[in-house]
Amino acid sequence: MDLLKTILLYLSMLYISSVQIAPDPSTVNITPSPVPTPYGIVATVTPVPTPSPTPVPTPAITPNTAYGQMVMGDRNDTVADMQRKLAELGYYKGDIDGAYGNQTRRAVELFQYQNGLTVDGIAGRYTLTVLYESDEVKPAPTQVVATETPPFVMDETITPPPATETPAIPVTPSPTPTPQPVTTATPEPTATPEATAAPEATETPGPSVTPDLNAPVEVDTYHFVLAGFSDPLTVQDSDTVLHPAEFEEALYVPLTEILKNAGNVIIGNTDGDTQEIAFTVLADFYQFSYTLGEDGSLSNLVFEKNAQPQPLNTRNAFVLDELLYLPLEDMARITGITFTMDEAGGIITVTLPTAG
Repeated sequence: MDLLKTILLYLSMLYISSVQIAPDPSTVNITPSPVPTPYGIVATVTPVPTPSPTPVPTPAITPNTAYGQMVMGDRNDTVADMQRKLAELGYYKGDIDGAYGNQTRRAVELFQYQNGLTVDGIAGRYTLTVLYESDEVKPAPTQVVATETPPFVMDETITPPPATETPAIPVTPSPTPTPQPVTTATPEPTATPEATAAPEATETPGPSVTPDLNAPVEVDTYHFVLAGFSDPLTVQDSDTVLHPAEFEEALYVPLTEILKNAGNVIIGNTDGDTQEIAFTVLADFYQFSYTLGEDGSLSNLVFEKNAQPQPLNTRNAFVLDELLYLPLEDMARITGITFTMDEAGGIITVTLPTAG
């Protein structure tokens, strides 16, 4: 019994001692263990912004009510004055003839684009006030003028295809007629033609030439017009009318030349064998590139919209008469430009997308 009491007393003392020694939880400063950082989330990833065309600031100027409005078809001295001013700024390259035609309209549209105005090709009060009175008027960009045409000009250093690829047509000399004996009688006037006319055309016919069905062909039975206008679109600064082309049963269009007629600015760049073209339609930025081979062939066509690659159903492109042709269906789907064909009139109406 005494042993049992001793053990109980000993255990009670241990319990009391442990309670007194244990610290008060409210007075203890406990530092939490660091939470391990998950692998792969150490660095902050900054998303790459999608490039977009830098908007041109709209000039702050009050339209002068003294100016009228000029449109396509006008012909007077006021148009001539505007042509001179546009020519001084580098926008107009034609004759100062006072006629508001396609070339004048394109110059007005380019001026409007570069100076932050609404691009409509109409010389209204706001456009004319900026043209004549603004201290911040911007001249035509020299880099655009210098790079509009070269991307479509074939390199003269490219080695042409071997001459043996296209066999020459053999020419068989016509037989020499046997001379007739000379007599004192006056020869009949039809004697010589009878001896040389008919036999030569039928004795040695030349071989027939088979056209190359794998080469692109210009469809000159159609021409392009902009919606709302009737004049055919032409190669810039020339009278050469633009036509579509056909290749492997698909229709192709000279898209960049059409956009130039509409007043859009085209930027071109050459990097080795790679050609790069950029332009805008409304607020969208388009860029495409292709590789120009030594034989003049085009390959590796890539088309982007706002820096996003676009799928192409047809990856063919080609240069015909120094103009770049792109597949019509793909261009209409990607850019929103519509091409309406009038088979009876031989006209393809081009309608560019509008805001809203």
